[in-house]
Amino acid sequence: MRDAELDILVHRRGSVSAPAGCGKTELITSALLRSGDSKPALVLTHTNAGRAAIEQRLKRRGVGGNTVRVATLDSWAIRLVQSLPGRSRLSPSILKVKGNNANYVAIREAALEILAAGHVDEIVVATYSRIIVDEYQDCGSLQHQMVLSLAGLLPTVVLGDPLQVIFDFAGPVVDWQKDVVVSFPPLAWKPEPWRWKNADAPELGNWLLNSVRPALSQASGSIDLSKAPKGVEWVCIEGTPAQMSETRLTIAKRKFSGSALIIADSKNKEAQWETARRARATMVEANDMVDFMKFAAAFDPVAESSLDDAVAFFGTLLSGLSPVQLIARSRSLHGGRAKTSATKIEAIALAYLGAPSHRSAADMLDAFQKAAGVFAFRPDIVRLCSRALRAVSGTFTFQEAVVRERERFRHMPRTMNSKSVGSTLLLKGLEADVAIILEPEKMNAKNLYVAMTRGSKQLIICSKSPTLTW
Repeated sequence: MRDAELDILVHRRGSVSAPAGCGKTELITSALLRSGDSKPALVLTHTNAGRAAIEQRLKRRGVGGNTVRVATLDSWAIRLVQSLPGRSRLSPSILKVKGNNANYVAIREAALEILAAGHVDEIVVATYSRIIVDEYQDCGSLQHQMVLSLAGLLPTVVLGDPLQVIFDFAGPVVDWQKDVVVSFPPLAWKPEPWRWKNADAPELGNWLLNSVRPALSQASGSIDLSKAPKGVEWVCIEGTPAQMSETRLTIAKRKFSGSALIIADSKNKEAQWETARRARATMVEANDMVDFMKFAAAFDPVAESSLDDAVAFFGTLLSGLSPVQLIARSRSLHGGRAKTSATKIEAIALAYLGAPSHRSAADMLDAFQKAAGVFAFRPDIVRLCSRALRAVSGTFTFQEAVVRERERFRHMPRTMNSKSVGSTLLLKGLEADVAIILEPEKMNAKNLYVAMTRGSKQLIICSKSPTLTW
């Protein structure tokens, strides 16, 4: 057993600092497989994607529901305050937890007060055998205090990686040395690059663990890609900005023998869309879905501009539409001014103009997706949008339907397509056979580390120089 040297179940308190790809999730899974506890362990993490990944791994290994409960820290806090609304002292509007308007700070504060006051001590002890918290490096101070309260009741082990702190833009997170190991003593564990060993790429894994990781742990430094092992490819980017973009796109368009993650500029969503569109890849969507929510708030099939609004938005989901031209031609055909007959795609838009409604907008979107020459590079939003449009009724608005579909999506496992595009924030926790980093110069050390450890067999880095600096 590869993790036999450490059994996290025998420790009353402890922490494991686990580098990317070195078996952190497997450490949790194997421990729970050996568990003889009469009550389930509570496994907490930060994101729904992370929760889904843990659940999928546990399911594959045959760890049943009697052994474990998995939740995000925030969802567990929400259930706690909603179970004790009076003691939470939160307003009904906060307790409803509505999407982007959810007040998570207030919820965490209320949950911490309930835990600190001991109101649920007996319930927690009677319900769970122990606490395991994954991705602990992303805990904020309130979440850290919540876990400390739980650790006063049950055996608690936390796992994380200080070099993967990339969610600190939302506020300060725990300091591993000052906060974590003081409360949860470090457990001895020798990391091994299992992600790459299992993919028959041990040289790549050893380089990432023993050379790249120590370098990126420094405040500043460099990595010489010319000295990288087999499995690492450096692509020289040179010329004008347009020429450099085309070189990156050429790499993204490659056909790979396995799955691929294309890691783009996290601050430029439109550039990510364009890469996915032209590389015939699919986007890994953010949970907030800002542009989808804006469309839901503004779209009205009764409005004169409804075709324009719908087609313009659908053009951000599907390639092959040419929205500006399609809108102009459809209106010309509808008004009897066009001299040439409608194409199949134009006929779809014309059908909507003949009887505009939320349902016919869904029919238009579905028909566009099935049309020859059209590719859905944002298939998740296409699916959610179609469902929400069809769910509109006299008492259920389009915006309400979109919020419902988005909330459902947040709790679903992320499915990897053969070629996906996203940022480090969206791809953290995911892995593929190949990782392509398009603009490493726009990443700090921690984002660069997350990006470089996504590919289990091959890493492709596009940059002006073979020497990466931060």
